[in-house]
Amino acid sequence: MAKIKAHSNTIKKATTTDNLKRKARKVKKAKVRKAQKKALPKIKQVSVPKNYTSHITQGPMKDAVFYMLTNRGTGRKNYFTKTEIGKIVGRSMSNYNILMADPKKSLFRNPVTRNPVYPRNLQRVRPK
Repeated sequence: MAKIKAHSNTIKKATTTDNLKRKARKVKKAKVRKAQKKALPKIKQVSVPKNYTSHITQGPMKDAVFYMLTNRGTGRKNYFTKTEIGKIVGRSMSNYNILMADPKKSLFRNPVTRNPVYPRNLQRVRPK
């Protein structure tokens, strides 16, 4: 039996177009990721008291970035880490999801004050 050999030019063209398509998809994915990061607001720096302890873990705040929760009525501020917010909400909340959340619906109840928490009251902050 004789082997049928494909033309080498067509094989090369197919592989190069596949590679080009893969590269284009990769570049597009990277651009979308960059655009999402740019859409997030800058991280605000806040002075947190040295003796502040987390209400959930009853320990000191160790993370470099955490969330500041402001009470609508009193203006009281509570601080939570990303994992604590995830435990309270019941699902993982990325910064982008918090930013794009419906402002009229509450995300969860504040475990300290038991009041509803709206997206505008939750801010990502960094301690000074």
